[in-house]
Amino acid sequence: MAKRHVKLSRRARSYWLRYISELIEQNPAAAEKLALRFESLREKLTDFPNIAQRGSIPDTRRVVMRPLILTIRASGNLVEVMLIRHERQAETDRL
Repeated sequence: MAKRHVKLSRRARSYWLRYISELIEQNPAAAEKLALRFESLREKLTDFPNIAQRGSIPDTRRVVMRPLILTIRASGNLVEVMLIRHERQAETDRL
């Protein structure tokens, strides 16, 4: 099977960019580590989209990448990061 493509929804991309930008200002080394972990996770998801536990929203998975939690959905050759939230934020059932 061909590798899947991992993409971020507009909402997830917006959250990620805002979060990582704030972290860069506060702690550039931590931001770099988190960005590298995020890229590593994206690479893993291309081959193993079901590595995470099932999400509370049907057909989704919940990926914990402390301090962030990602909600993903795999379909065919696409894995979409639907939502990203901080672990201190309440979980939502809205995409």
